[in-house]
Amino acid sequence: MAQIIPAVIGQTYSEVERQLKILEGYTDWVHLDVTDGYFTPAKSWNAIEDLRFLEGKAKIEVHLMVEKPEEIVRDWAEVVDRIIIHHEATDHFSEILEAFSLSVVKIGVAFLLPTSIEALVPYLPKINLVHLMSIAEIGEQGHPFDARVLEKVKHLRSLAPNVIIQLDGGVNLETAKLALEAGVDNLIIGSAIWQTPNPIISLQSLQSLLPKS
Repeated sequence: MAQIIPAVIGQTYSEVERQLKILEGYTDWVHLDVTDGYFTPAKSWNAIEDLRFLEGKAKIEVHLMVEKPEEIVRDWAEVVDRIIIHHEATDHFSEILEAFSLSVVKIGVAFLLPTSIEALVPYLPKINLVHLMSIAEIGEQGHPFDARVLEKVKHLRSLAPNVIIQLDGGVNLETAKLALEAGVDNLIIGSAIWQTPNPIISLQSLQSLLPKS
């Protein structure tokens, strides 16, 4: 079932916690962006230990926009429900998939906009979630949607009809419709929720676009 998943990012844990509390009860999943200032230009809050005492019903997927995610992925697995790792950030993606093959915490693979879908083919039998970036520069909210990603979505859907496809970056009421028509399952949305007068009303407007089950 398609989902709208709000994206949360902050410079401090208090910023992250505030947004998580606002979303409580309005979404089943939250997308937590973590950046290191190396793989991305900016650095965000990334203190794993802060989440150990987090209370809330929403499941959390963490999007690790960091170099060498293999060095921290096991630590994140202790506090989140799903982990998204960039194909471009590691030479050990196969090993990570193997290490988590029997884990309740699932691994998704993320691709930057310029990366060809063909790079995904070797992993398709082992993954069920692909996270496509739909902006040219990652790590901050507010960048414009790049429509070139829609052809990547269609190509991926033809290669893997059953894989869950997530789109992340520049998604709003207008671009969400295009993404859903192209075959996207989940939409990760940040600024179109948070940079509005009422984030929850904005979230519900986006949720109304989803096909009724």
